[in-house]
Amino acid sequence: MFTANVDGFRLDYADFQPNDFWQQANDTLRSIKTHKLLLLAEGTRASNYSSGFDYNFGFAFYDAIKNVYRNGAPATAFDALNASEYTGSASGQHVVRYTTNHDVNSSDGTPVTLFNGDAGAMSAFVVAALYKGVPLIYNGQEAGMRTAITFPFTSVKVAWDARPDVTRAYKQLLAIRAGSVALRRGTSVSFSSAAVCAFTKTSGSEQAFVLVNTRNTPSTYALPAALAGTTWTNALLGSTVTLGTQVQLPAYGYAVLKK
Repeated sequence: MFTANVDGFRLDYADFQPNDFWQQANDTLRSIKTHKLLLLAEGTRASNYSSGFDYNFGFAFYDAIKNVYRNGAPATAFDALNASEYTGSASGQHVVRYTTNHDVNSSDGTPVTLFNGDAGAMSAFVVAALYKGVPLIYNGQEAGMRTAITFPFTSVKVAWDARPDVTRAYKQLLAIRAGSVALRRGTSVSFSSAAVCAFTKTSGSEQAFVLVNTRNTPSTYALPAALAGTTWTNALLGSTVTLGTQVQLPAYGYAVLKK
């Protein structure tokens, strides 16, 4: 750990070990004062938070995002997860949310395959990255990989420079998130419709408004009265936007607005 300057650990199969074991293990790791480690439980138990983990794994969120994008479930399905997946958490404890990882990349395919192309994969990642929690990126996802990396993960090489447009989109979105306290840690309020995942996030005087079309067809989103007529900066384009009463979103389109 010291030689490699490890930033943290993902603890496998965490829900199936006793809580007192994790409490002792995590307390021991926390006693290492030279490293401020991040500890991720590969599990969903609420007690993982009280056992000292920083993060739980968003299994339920992944199931929901597949159901919304592939099966046409309403985008409002994400809202309840912002309560249920956070049961037992304290300030600073979060859920890691993803559109692929080492397990499901093998079984379900890459995000490009799973979410109906590049646009769908990026649209789904915007929800995972910005609504609530900490985003996870799996090797090759940010390179627009179309080939799954299957166990034992040694047979496929990542072509890092093959899709600079995709890599640029991931970098841009994550830079916007990193530069905004509201997007990282703000309190979220849902304004979602059946097709559009829409929410505000607020931290102090900073506010963001995110709209994501979860459908492979254009969507017209009717703005709630509280947001109609408001003026924002489009964080992706740098332009000023004054909203009317509706927003037109292309297939899998999204907007990240800030003020």
